[in-house]
Amino acid sequence: MQKPIIKEALMGIVRNGNRFLLNAGGSSYLIEISGDGLPVNLHWGASAGMSDVPDADFVQNFLHRSGRRARVVRQEYPAWHGALFTEPALKVAGKDGIRNCMPMFRNAQIRTEKDAEVLEIELSDPFQHLDVTLFYRVYNDSPLMERRASIHNAGDCPRTLESVMSACFQLPQLQSDYRLTHLHGRWGHEAMIDRIPVHQARTVLESRSGLSGSAAMPFFALDQGDATECCGDVWFGTLHWSGNWKISVEQDGYGDTSVCGGIHDFDFAWELPPGGTFQTPPFTFGFVRGGFGEMTRELHRHYRTHLETPEFRGTCQPLIVNTYAAFGSGAEMNEKNVREQMELAAGTGCELFILDAGWQQSIGEWVPHREKFPNGLRPLADRAHELGMKFGIWAEVESADLDSKTGLEHPEWIMTFPGQGFRNELRENENRALLNFAIPDVMETMYTAIDHQITEAGLDYFKIDMNRCFTMPGWENPPFSGERSIWVRYVENIYELFARLRKRHPTLIMENCACGNGRADWGFLRFFNRCNRSDNQDSLDELKLHEGFSYLHLPKFAGGGCHISSYTGHINRRTIPMQFQAYTGMLGSLAIGRKLAECSEAERKALREYGVLYKKLRNTIHNGDFHRIASHFDHPYAVYEYVLPDCSEAVVFFFGHALQFSGRLPLFRLRGLDPDGIYELTPYGEPGEEEVRQYGTALYDVRESLRGKRSGAGLMSVGIRASLFGDFASRIVHLKKIQEKPL
Repeated sequence: MQKPIIKEALMGIVRNGNRFLLNAGGSSYLIEISGDGLPVNLHWGASAGMSDVPDADFVQNFLHRSGRRARVVRQEYPAWHGALFTEPALKVAGKDGIRNCMPMFRNAQIRTEKDAEVLEIELSDPFQHLDVTLFYRVYNDSPLMERRASIHNAGDCPRTLESVMSACFQLPQLQSDYRLTHLHGRWGHEAMIDRIPVHQARTVLESRSGLSGSAAMPFFALDQGDATECCGDVWFGTLHWSGNWKISVEQDGYGDTSVCGGIHDFDFAWELPPGGTFQTPPFTFGFVRGGFGEMTRELHRHYRTHLETPEFRGTCQPLIVNTYAAFGSGAEMNEKNVREQMELAAGTGCELFILDAGWQQSIGEWVPHREKFPNGLRPLADRAHELGMKFGIWAEVESADLDSKTGLEHPEWIMTFPGQGFRNELRENENRALLNFAIPDVMETMYTAIDHQITEAGLDYFKIDMNRCFTMPGWENPPFSGERSIWVRYVENIYELFARLRKRHPTLIMENCACGNGRADWGFLRFFNRCNRSDNQDSLDELKLHEGFSYLHLPKFAGGGCHISSYTGHINRRTIPMQFQAYTGMLGSLAIGRKLAECSEAERKALREYGVLYKKLRNTIHNGDFHRIASHFDHPYAVYEYVLPDCSEAVVFFFGHALQFSGRLPLFRLRGLDPDGIYELTPYGEPGEEEVRQYGTALYDVRESLRGKRSGAGLMSVGIRASLFGDFASRIVHLKKIQEKPL
């Protein structure tokens, strides 16, 4: 046994013999190497000491009273073998017929990096001759940790990885069953919050579409069924992967609950030659005692500090105008009309002009349309810069029309099975196919095309879209064995494409769009500054969308649905007042999606005023802590609060819809303020004098309650009330601390 290394730390990794204690803020994660040589989880939850939990052999046998089952439970990285009947983290096969695998402890080391400590637990399998390394990262400034694994073929024979997960988590055995919270949905209805009980069974969250997907997000949260927004123990995690993924939540017959997650094993196989290594994507995980709200804020803080593009950390999103709602992708888009929209956009205070679909020659030929833009895009970019705006374009580089330049010159690049040709199984009579980015030449060609346009046109912004799924995941002429590796090779090359673009253009604003939020995951978003959450631009739907999306992602990333737009009727035919659109848009990254030439002067004046308000409030919204005060899932109203970390400013949004005639909103207690501070309240969007005359002095009294000076303690203990009536009502209150101590 190695000589114990003892150290005291609230943040970091401690080793004592065969035990490893990971401390991250208010949580601990305890691992022990069992007598069988297998790493076993002893504890994941609130802070615990090295000696607070019995040893692995006792825990395993106590829970199961069966030597036949004891050795396979609570494993850190269970490989398929023997009596392991739960979800394996690793399953391997070889041509020699060996399919069982049991990696056992060989060595461990703790190393220090710039912002973290890393534990490496090295395992070796005697059957498959595989070396498995488990990596655990504990950050110096975050209560969240990170796990991943690498598999190395140390033998002389090739091995086939049939399942290889990033992590397996063991939950404490509690008095009650767990409750699973996840984010599900569909196109136009993404990121819906759902909570379901965990019983003796396996619940699988997944995507099989080739993308991380609109139907689910690679995220889980578990609680004892009593956690709320502001209290309760929550265990949670998110996978950094943009392709097929799986998270299995399982309770066995003995009451043990585990979570196993990583790249999906559906149609997956990876040929691992002698000397070859496979790396899994990271899995970030954590534990909090302050409910789903604290979980959200810790995820946001971690992302800002460790994953957000450094050049944009702490910055705010510009006020955007996008041409899609104005011109679609049809014939109306041309240089004359774009110039007119651009001049009017500058007049409304817009800071970024986006030329969306329709500028290109074709899907598959990423050059300016020769008839619509005979002078190219550079004159438009130059004019935008003269007007004080940034300029950018949209592209869907992973697709190509069959009659495009790419489709005609490189039919071998089309994703399809050998000898079957292309057929569109999602959209009839559409000749648009998915390019096989698992082929390196495809990635290189598209990188060159994008880089050329960014440089040639002098772009400040680039929006990537992806509107396909993997319906024929194969290639006409596989260049190597192991064609089922396409699911992983495709994603790795997409990552390579955007990593190179980010390195070459570090100040370029990049937006991630995949038919809405088809790639809203931490693996993809590390390259981007903005995310299209949904193609649904209905502002009322956006309230639920915002709540779910913000569980995992920064509100400042939230694009899509954040439009002041006339383009909502194709979804549900609702007509929504401009103020409601503007205020819901300000919850994230505000954009204008109207054909400005058809707006009245009064409408353009209103747009300018909303833009001024957005610029005033956005630092608090984009860099503050987010609190869900009241949920639209539970009420005909919603209240959200943003507070700067130093408590100097806060912004509170009130929304109401389908409110009853005699109903009155309750008092809402705010959170996260300085209790000793005095705040000055400034309301926006409050009822006018006509509404006061119509509804009486009671309305006036409520209106006045959003003005004046209030203590932070009073705002958090007593609260404030907004006057909302009927449908599509909205208010904003800006709070600014003006002194430190109460009067």
